[in-house]
Amino acid sequence: MTAIVEKDLDAFHSTLYTEGDYLDFFITENKYRFTEIGALSAANDIGRRDIGVGLEVLSEGFVRRSNYTFSMLLSKDGEWKVGNID
Repeated sequence: MTAIVEKDLDAFHSTLYTEGDYLDFFITENKYRFTEIGALSAANDIGRRDIGVGLEVLSEGFVRRSNYTFSMLLSKDGEWKVGNID
């Protein structure tokens, strides 16, 4: 989340489970302010943790409130990485 707020593309890429630019719009578009961390749910059978996150998005001069789920996957190195943000 820090990399998104600071718009640090390299730091953001270092947190991703899969290399690529599929989530770069979080860095290149809009501004974000994270307001809460919600529930954590575990899908132990596939090694995934989902974290609910509340945020405000500044886009085209308007602020809207939204919620995203950060799906975290355990890497081969034993680090939790972002698999998807939805």
